[in-house]
Amino acid sequence: MDFQNVIIAGMGFQDVEISDIKLFKKDLRAEIYCRQKRTANSACHRCKSPLGNLHDWYLKKISGPPFGIYQHVVLKIKCFRAKCGRCSKNVLAHCTWIHPKHRSMSCGFAEVAGRLMEETTCRATARWFSKSPMQMLRLDQSRMKYMLQFLKIPEAPVVCSFSR
Repeated sequence: MDFQNVIIAGMGFQDVEISDIKLFKKDLRAEIYCRQKRTANSACHRCKSPLGNLHDWYLKKISGPPFGIYQHVVLKIKCFRAKCGRCSKNVLAHCTWIHPKHRSMSCGFAEVAGRLMEETTCRATARWFSKSPMQMLRLDQSRMKYMLQFLKIPEAPVVCSFSR
């Protein structure tokens, strides 16, 4: 069994190759070093049009979801920049698993942190993941705004008063 593919699938990453993993048991922290694969479906992160020639590599630091005993997972990924014909500039390639609004988080991390914020406070979640409380508040607000589109808020019940 290829454990690299198990880690990639378990963390929710796509189109990456892991080059190194550093585990820090004392801090319950893991650092995963990987490189984005260049595929035929690689597209611009702005307009989603196909990318041209490779320009350079960009090191990006992203928070990942907890992995086993490791609460603090940081993914250090080499993303590539390439020429976009429509935007007429060198742009980063689109990653489907990086959160579209919170680019320093993976979608898996945003989901785990969001679920935890439903049960506790934003400040407690920020302490748990060693993040800024404001960053967690922004994530919570964007999740609630998205969920509000699909949920209907119930109307207040009618209170009947009985007279004696």
